[in-house]
Amino acid sequence: MSDNGTPFVVWMPGVLTRFGKTLRELEIRHIKTQVNSPGTNGKIEAFWATLKSEVLDREIFRSLTEAEAALERFSRYYNYHRLHGEIGWCTPAERYDGTPFTDRGFENVPALSHLVPWLDQVRKAA
Repeated sequence: MSDNGTPFVVWMPGVLTRFGKTLRELEIRHIKTQVNSPGTNGKIEAFWATLKSEVLDREIFRSLTEAEAALERFSRYYNYHRLHGEIGWCTPAERYDGTPFTDRGFENVPALSHLVPWLDQVRKAA
């Protein structure tokens, strides 16, 4: 999904932009937001900001394979382990298909995974 910015829309009837050609080659359906829909644009921008701060700014990719693996990990985390306030503190998977949120700790939170040993110690002491 994108907004209706110049890189994303057809500038001449019957002529695709480079972006449009790439989507067609990858067989990806392009969804554009409605014109003058700042709420939808805000959701897209928030997602990209999250991806940037939680993946792109934290890792260096030496190959396309490494980048794809990082995006796969992020996608799994984002959809199954990250609670979202805008959908009632559910995960997207809970909201979409009812997959229950069962996390207990930091194992599935990349930025906090270093705290797993500490949490294990706290649990043993209790």
